[in-house]
Order: sequence, then C-alpha cells, then structure tokens
Amino acid sequence: MVNENNKVREYKNIKEFEILYMLSEIAILGGIYKFITIKTGELGEKLGYSQQSMSRKINELFKEGFVEKVVLIRGLKIKITKKGMDYLMEGIKRFSKINEMIKEIVLKGYVTSGMGEGTYYMTREGYLKQFRDMFGEEPYPGTLNIIVENATDIVSFLKNNYRYILKGFRERDRTFGDVIVHRGRIGDFPCYIIFPERGHYENVVEIVSPENLRKKFSLKDGDEVILKIFPYD
Repeated sequence: MVNENNKVREYKNIKEFEILYMLSEIAILGGIYKFITIKTGELGEKLGYSQQSMSRKINELFKEGFVEKVVLIRGLKIKITKKGMDYLMEGIKRFSKINEMIKEIVLKGYVTSGMGEGTYYMTREGYLKQFRDMFGEEPYPGTLNIIVENATDIVSFLKNNYRYILKGFRERDRTFGDVIVHRGRIGDFPCYIIFPERGHYENVVEIVSPENLRKKFSLKDGDEVILKIFPYD
C-alpha cells in the first residue's frame, strides 16, 4: 500500500487512504455482497465530500477496478469488486495491528502508599456525580496506588489518549481540574484508572473501584499487581 520510497501512492486523482476510506464506507453500507443503491450526494455527505467530488472519486474507483457501478437516473448502484475487497482487507490487517497495540495495555506495578491525591479528588461531589452518571456506580473513597517502572511513555499515552474525562469544576474558592479515566481490570475484576490533571505522580498509577481493592485482594505495600487497561473501551 506504500511504495518503496515510503510515499503514499496515487491512482491518478485518488490517494490510497481515500480508497480505503471510501471502500470501508461502501462496505459498511452493505456493498460487499450486493449492489447498494445510493446517491452520490448522500455518500459524499457521509464521507465529507461535495457531490461533484464524490462523483469524480467514484469514477476513479471504477476505472481502477475497485468497484462495479451502474448509473441510474437518480443515483447509482455500487458494489466492491474482488480487487477492492483484497485492497480493503489489506488495509484492515494494517489497522488491526494498531488496534492490537492499544486495545489492551498491560502494566506491572507494585503496591505503594500514596499521598491521598486520588482519594481527595474522588470524594468531591463534583467528580462523584459525573462518575455515577458515566459508569453507573460510585467508587470506594480510596485509591489503590501502584508504582510502575519503565512505563513513562505508556503513562504519557494514557494521559493524552482517553475516552472518558471528568470535567473540572469550582467548589467554594477552589478550582478543580479535569480527571482522565480509563476502564481496566485486575485479574477478572473491573476497575478504573484515574489521572488527575493536577496530579503530581509520574510513575504511580491510581486505581479506583466500587470496592476496597487492597482489602479485596489482600494487598500490602510491595505486592505485585498486573493491571490491564482498555483506553478505548
């Protein structure tokens, strides 16, 4: 999909990433097994192209053999060819590798006594209400802290790539920042990993759960914990 010079290849007026983008949408709409009927304007709206641009790009897909098409009085019938499916599946394999890298991140750490930052944050009603609304449960008023080694890059990734965030708020004369939240598991038990925007830890991960995790797993300082984190779950 990328040529020897590491440049994105073009098929005349259409780039490789555009081919994947369009073929994936046609596939989602049902154009794998049979012809689907759609107007170019509708397809263009889904993909962010004008009707004229969409018509040109579909013509390019057709000329390059990625789709079959039948022009109607209003709209067209379109279906992905074998060449198009081969191309799409190659792209899916590449994206699957990325998905495998980030769908489940495993960290090994050791239990430590924290400074109580997470506990303080997660007992504020401004955060608790958001947490309850988001996850349907309330965290135990305390965190399990683990020290992680050689995971600076991963922790940085988790702080900058997330699906859930508890928005900051003002309480009396104090302003509270955002708190990033990830779903996770210790063994088969679900938990949540939190990263307060104003936290001071660099190599400590704070974990909350509806239950007291130290008590549940009979943990003491220094015990090893294997933590699974799901950034986009």
